[in-house]
Amino acid sequence: MRHAIACAIVLLASVPGSGAAQVFLEAQGGALVGSNLVRDSIVQGVTVRPQPAPTFALRIGSHLSDTYAAALSLRWARSNLIRRELDQAETIMGLTVWSGSLALRRQLAPWASVEASVGGIKYAPGSAERDGTIFQDDAPLLPTVGVGARIERRLGSRWRVGLDAAYDFHRFTTQALRATGLGQHRSVHRVAAAVIVRRTLNDATR
Repeated sequence: MRHAIACAIVLLASVPGSGAAQVFLEAQGGALVGSNLVRDSIVQGVTVRPQPAPTFALRIGSHLSDTYAAALSLRWARSNLIRRELDQAETIMGLTVWSGSLALRRQLAPWASVEASVGGIKYAPGSAERDGTIFQDDAPLLPTVGVGARIERRLGSRWRVGLDAAYDFHRFTTQALRATGLGQHRSVHRVAAAVIVRRTLNDATR
């Protein structure tokens, strides 16, 4: 893991920019809400979706110029998968979700920025809990696209704190859903809000 982080720092620091590239590390902690993974209303309304989840993310990036920065991020979220039918709710299983992305961020003001990202999402249910669920035959790795916005404040020359809002989108299905005739890909939308702490690893002027 240390070697992978070191390689990422070297690669990001070598990106052409104005002067020496500034490499930064960032931690995020907050909450994530996602839309339904499954919805069936032919007989009666049934939905399957994760509960709102705590989420944590780590990010490493580099400034490409005074305006743009690129970053690699890894996000973790963990909650229960819930089945709702009529007025009843049932916990199906615990569900961990990993997502990674490559983002391009544009600074709008010293305290505000926006970004666009591409990446992937991996559903990771516990192997002992999969039987009889929508993940019984596979736990998919799926492509994602996303956007985000943040406000932040500088604390000294190397530290920043702020608030981040992120949205991502992917298309979801599994082999178990296809076997039951519900295999059409469903659009899944996720929104996360987090507190961020960022540290620049070399001399900072931005």
